[in-house]
Order: sequence, then C-alpha cells, then structure tokens
Amino acid sequence: MFQSLRSQYDNSIKYEELSGLVEQELLASRFIGMGRAAESGAMLLYLFRQVNNIPIERFLHSHEVFERYGSSTQLRIRESQVKHYVFVDDLCGSGTQACQYYRDIVLPLKQLNPDALTYYFVLFSTVDGMQTVRQDTCFDIVDSVFELDESFKAFDDNSRYFAACPDEITKQSALEVFSHYGNKLWPYHPLGFEDGQLLLGFWHNTPDNTLPPIWYNEDIGIWTPIFERYHKLGDE
Repeated sequence: MFQSLRSQYDNSIKYEELSGLVEQELLASRFIGMGRAAESGAMLLYLFRQVNNIPIERFLHSHEVFERYGSSTQLRIRESQVKHYVFVDDLCGSGTQACQYYRDIVLPLKQLNPDALTYYFVLFSTVDGMQTVRQDTCFDIVDSVFELDESFKAFDDNSRYFAACPDEITKQSALEVFSHYGNKLWPYHPLGFEDGQLLLGFWHNTPDNTLPPIWYNEDIGIWTPIFERYHKLGDE
C-alpha cells in the first residue's frame, strides 16, 4: 500500500502525510480468511490482527461481504465504502480453494462493484498453484511470502533433498518407498494431493499436499504419522 500511494505522489511527500493516507486506505480495507470459520485462514487473521494492531471491525467472515434484499437471490455489498478486500491463507497448493472463493465471492463482488480491489495473499505457495490462481481468477494482486518452486517437490528431477544424501539413499529408492505406502494409505493421491510431493508442515497442521506417509492418520491403528494432520469432516 505504501508503494501504491508513493507512486501517486512525488518523493517529497512527508512520512506523516503518507501514514495518514495509508490509514485512510486501511479504513476502507477488510481482511477475510480463506475457508470456514474453524479453518487455518481465519486462525491466521487472529494472529495477523494482534501483530499489526488492526481494529477487529476490519475483519470479516466471507458471508459478511454481501447482504440479501428483496428476492433471496438478490445481493448487494454490505459495506459500500470498502475498497480493498484482502483474502489470507497459509498455503496455496493446487490453487483449488482460491479459485472456488473467486467464483463464490470475488466474481459477484466485482460484478456489483468493478472498482473494488481484491487481493489473495498466502504464506507459502507452489509455483503451479500461484499460476493457476493468476490464470483462472481476476484477483487484482496475487502473492505469497515464500514460493515453492519445483525443487521443493520431493521427487522432481531438480529436487533439492537428495544432493547431500549418502550413496545408499537415492531418490529412486525413496520414491519407491513413499509410492508403495502412499498407494496403500491414500491411493487417489499417493504422493500428496494433486501430486504435491511436499515436505511441509505448520505448527497448527500438516497440509495434504505433503507426502501422505508423513501425516496419514485416517485409519486409527493402521499408521502412526510423524506429523499428524487434523482433518476436516468431508476430507477425501
């Protein structure tokens, strides 16, 4: 936001003036967690609010963007003065959830107010996930703190994980082991959701894009994971 405002003014603008302009923009901003109330996007907003000392009134549940009137199919924007809608999440793996949110919320929002600016920000993202979101949605800005290129896929040709391994540990042998157990545990996605092949976990959960033998715990007694995943009802 600082950069955007700076581009509208010459470099002679004073810091105090710029800070005032930023505060005006923040007054017209709302932050929304991806997913439902009990998912990680909403949890991140709690920490985000504390760290940045942002008033709680500037945070919304996704259903609070609109209100219905007349016929139940008619929508209007609940807060007409809002200019910026910032969607926050911890991980963009395949980009599936972001595209769904775009269709359900951002697209009707843009239809009602073409001048509204929408942002999709995540902590971590795969290159493919970011590309999918940028190609298949019209968020005004899409970005991540840390982007995971193909070298972060465990068994990619450019995988970073086997360069310093002993000779007896090879990528091929590891692939055979994880494929064998992955097919037994989660046969539809034996190397992680949408072939994620990640070795990634957060303090609050382990994404299903990570190799299933690391987190799988759906059938109690069959497998003991290294890092447990807390599933949502309805997970496949």
